[in-house]
Amino acid sequence: MEVNKKILAVMRIIEGIPGYDKSKLMGYIYNANKLLSDEDRVVMTNVMKAMILLTAGNQKAIRDPNSFDPNKSNDMYYTLLGPGVNEIIKKLKLDFNLRSRPTQEDYLMAHKLLPTLGASTVSPDELLQYTDMGTKDPIDRYGSEGNAKVYRGLSVSLNVIVSATKRKNWNIGRGVSTTSSEKKGMEFAKSAPNMFGANGGPGLLLNIENKSKRGFHAKSMSRYPREHEIILSGILEFGNWVLEARCRDAYKREVQMLLDSQSESAEFFSLRKGERVHQLTQKFPTKKGLTFTEFFDQAISSEGWHLGGLTDGRKPFRVIEESILLRVDTVLE
Repeated sequence: MEVNKKILAVMRIIEGIPGYDKSKLMGYIYNANKLLSDEDRVVMTNVMKAMILLTAGNQKAIRDPNSFDPNKSNDMYYTLLGPGVNEIIKKLKLDFNLRSRPTQEDYLMAHKLLPTLGASTVSPDELLQYTDMGTKDPIDRYGSEGNAKVYRGLSVSLNVIVSATKRKNWNIGRGVSTTSSEKKGMEFAKSAPNMFGANGGPGLLLNIENKSKRGFHAKSMSRYPREHEIILSGILEFGNWVLEARCRDAYKREVQMLLDSQSESAEFFSLRKGERVHQLTQKFPTKKGLTFTEFFDQAISSEGWHLGGLTDGRKPFRVIEESILLRVDTVLE
């Protein structure tokens, strides 16, 4: 199914109009209606369905429509909507029965459509073609031209953390959820600004450089608009990473550990009366020949790690698994 630039532009502009400016939003939708054909509305209805199912539907069925069980599909579409979405659907005159229930065909359609939406781009000139007097200035449709930086936060297993430090790329061609908010990405990775590591991890935060400002902006159609969701697809090239974690030894001493793959170094801190105190910076390889990779493998193993100046031959420190946060710099190719 082709989603033309007109539909993508109109939906990005709707997305970019501040939610508090309802008169501007309704005015734009009124004008946009004059640009839309019946065929456009059919496609737009499918796009709306796909976004609603991705953000509030059965995630397993999105990935594999064959897993859909109609006997367990009790929610009508209107129960899956975010604030204001019902009105947008009505004002755009979309043929969408909100009292119907999602079907397997709907999930199949969404499954096929998401890679296309995730790879979509709209240039500033293309956006300008479909603005009205109230939206010509990009300030009046904030973010509609796309985001050069997006984030994907995940709660994962220790095995995934290890894999992410070694892999070169990741194919997200099926379309995945990302966010334009670093704070929200950290939340999904079980962390927060000014927090060291994670709480309830391991957490993985992908910092995605999105040079082409690719992706479909789903905030205005989402049940959770504060997630600032952007659907993205393509190949992620993995780069440098930083791992933060807390470590504890048998004497209940605790240190914060920061591993940096770019500088191949480890930094350690302790907390004294609530203040963070630097303990040690270790460059690799050590004088005894221990490499950064070898130390990383030790650090995350059940055996724990030793470093002169911190352990001094005493019992090893072990990483507290739920405190692990791995931040990886990636580039969308």
